[in-house]
Amino acid sequence: MRRLRLKPRIDVEKIAASLGELSEKRFPIEIDGLCLDLKVPGKRPKIWISKSISDVRRRFTLAHEIGHIIIPWHIGSIVDNIDVPVRIKGQYQFMEAEANRFAAELLMPSEWVRSVSERSEHITGLLTTLQRVGDVSFKAALYRTLQYGQPGYIAAKVIDGVIIQTRKTRGTMSYAPGNGEILDSVEMPTAEDPVTTSHREVDYVWWKVDNRIQPNTRPGSTWRDILTEILQSVYHADRQRILTKVNAIVGNAIGRLPHGSSVADLYSRAVAVTSNRNDVDGSVMHVLRHPLFNEYLLARCFERSELVP
Repeated sequence: MRRLRLKPRIDVEKIAASLGELSEKRFPIEIDGLCLDLKVPGKRPKIWISKSISDVRRRFTLAHEIGHIIIPWHIGSIVDNIDVPVRIKGQYQFMEAEANRFAAELLMPSEWVRSVSERSEHITGLLTTLQRVGDVSFKAALYRTLQYGQPGYIAAKVIDGVIIQTRKTRGTMSYAPGNGEILDSVEMPTAEDPVTTSHREVDYVWWKVDNRIQPNTRPGSTWRDILTEILQSVYHADRQRILTKVNAIVGNAIGRLPHGSSVADLYSRAVAVTSNRNDVDGSVMHVLRHPLFNEYLLARCFERSELVP
C-alpha cells in the first residue's frame, strides 16, 4: 500500500476489478462472499460478493478478497465470512484473519492512521475520522483506533449502564474498570471526564488518563513510617503480607524508570498503576485507598528521584 501511495477513501471496487472477475450473487447461506480460482494457472480469480450485505461491509469484504488474491499462500477457493469466530482454529481461520488484517491496512493504511491520531485532540476524533473518511464500519474503525490511538486512553463497552468489556491503547499503564462494574460507580482519579460515543444502543466510554500528574510537596515522614502507620488499620496477622504486596506493586511501577528520574514522571506512573485496581484482595485495596497512601507514594518517588544511577 505504501508503494502504491493510496490514501482513503480507497476505491476497492476498482482495485478488485483490476485483479479478478467481480460479480454480485445471492447466496443460500449467510456468507459475505467467495474467492475462486486463487493462483490457478491460466485462470483469472473470481470474486463473488453477497448482495445482502451493507455498503461498508461490502467495501471491507472486497478489501478482504483482494487480500486473498495478493497474499501468495492463499490458494484454491475460499468461502468468506469476515466475522469468523476466533474459536474456529486451523488453516481457514488463519487465512481469514490474515485477509482481515490486509483489508484493515488497505482501507485504513497505518501511516495515515498514525497521522490522523497525532492530529486528533481526543481519540474519539480519530474514531470518527476513520469511520467517515475511510468509509468503514464502526467496528473496523474502533479496532484500528485502539490499535493506533495515542497512549493514555481506556475504553469501556457499556450496555444498560454496565461495563461488559474494556480495552486500552498501547502504552497505557492505568488499570481499566472491571467487567460487570456499574459505570456510575467507577472512579478514575487520574483521568479527565469521560467522553461517550454510541453505536447501535451500545455506549463506548473513553477516559483520557493524565500522564503528567503534578506531585505535591515532599511528605515530612519517610515512606516506611507512612506505610507502617497505614498498616495499623489492618488486621495484625495480615500486615507483613500486605506490606510485601504493596511495596511490590509500587516498586514494580516506579522501578521501570531509572534512579534519578523526575518526581513528576515517577509519581505519574505510580498513581496510574495503583489507581482503580480490582485485581487484589480487600486488605490490599484498603491500603491503596487509605487517605495516607498518596503521601506514601510521594515519599517513595522523591527517594527514587534522588538516587543516582
